Amino acid sequence: MKGYLELSKGNSVWSANALFAAGRLAFDRKDKRAKTFLAFYLKRFPRGVNAEDARDLLTRLDGANP
Repeated sequence: MKGYLELSKGNSVWSANALFAAGRLAFDRKDKRAKTFLAFYLKRFPRGVNAEDARDLLTRLDGANP
């Protein structure tokens, strides 16, 4: 997680991938930071290659925690 978050600080394709990966890892681990990471990914990279997946995961999180 620490490595993903460090990589996510830039504005490259790798930064976008790392931020999504941090959100996905947090989601898989049921870490409450998942929602924050995924929402931040969408804010920074709204048309990123993982945007659709990030939206899907956020929808699943919202369904689990109304």
